[in-house]
Amino acid sequence: MKNEHDLMMKNEFDDLNEIIVSTVLKNIPKNIKPVIYLMELLDLSRESVYRRIRKDIPFSMDELTKLALTLDFSLDEIVEGSKRERIFFDLGLKNPSNSVDSFSSVFQEYSSYINSLSKAKSSSVFMALNCVYPLFTVFFADLFKFNYFKWLVETQDNIPKNYFSNLVLPQELTALQQKITEEIKGTRNVAIILSPNISLSVIKDIQYYYQRKLINKEDLEILRIDLLKMMDFAEDVARTGRLDGENSQIDIYISIPYINSNTIYMEYDDVSEVHYWIYPTNPMIIRNSEINNIQKKWFLSLKKSSTLITQSNEILQADFFDTQRKLINRFVVENSENTLIYI
Repeated sequence: MKNEHDLMMKNEFDDLNEIIVSTVLKNIPKNIKPVIYLMELLDLSRESVYRRIRKDIPFSMDELTKLALTLDFSLDEIVEGSKRERIFFDLGLKNPSNSVDSFSSVFQEYSSYINSLSKAKSSSVFMALNCVYPLFTVFFADLFKFNYFKWLVETQDNIPKNYFSNLVLPQELTALQQKITEEIKGTRNVAIILSPNISLSVIKDIQYYYQRKLINKEDLEILRIDLLKMMDFAEDVARTGRLDGENSQIDIYISIPYINSNTIYMEYDDVSEVHYWIYPTNPMIIRNSEINNIQKKWFLSLKKSSTLITQSNEILQADFFDTQRKLINRFVVENSENTLIYI
């Protein structure tokens, strides 16, 4: 029995090693000799590279991670070929010691996705949202600043009172915000499914920081006004189905089923990804095609169980945005001293 088990393990190891070498070689640019490329990238001797290519010894995990990041292939490609019941999450780690850089890197990734979608011959995006998606705040200076403020509070110690009022947005973040504002205007083929009380999450955040005295009454009013501007903006998108770009197309739905967390499915050319948010700003990403297809079917099913309000259903459209405005006016200022009760 032991010999059979050892033989089975060896076969699995050989299969996995075969997949690893094949994946690495196929992703090296065709105009570069693989041996030379691997010698330089991994700082290995020629013989060490040949031993890995011949599968005499495996690539180390550090080597494989470096190859995956440099050659831009997913570790799922490897796992799918050996153990289909396993998948990898891609969770980008942000260094909280430099909050400007870490926060900026999140929005740089948003910018990169926007550009990949816009350059693709074909693309589509499905979004299921139970709270305000951070990317949408780029159109609203004070809400964007609030996102950065939250990031600082969550990653730094000893935050002083009235911190929001005294916070100045770094110039590089302001420039990035303006850059994304322009890039996003050409967004096309996007379906956004919203929770009926989507504004509650940001309202609770504002209340919480107010009760901690990190936000004062003047800040409350500033944020209330920006939230109302966001609702006006979203209502205009629902009426027209567009941002500013002629090629943009955005369909907004109101969900009847409960949405557990922000989830996004996107596909552009031959690429598909699913993003799950547990932490508000930094998603977990899946690039496993089988899982992504399941998630896409879920989105299509959720869309059937939701009501389209873009360029249609004007009564529901008006009622939805009026409800958000009432929540904002009621809880951001009038009841900011109290704990918000979900309704």
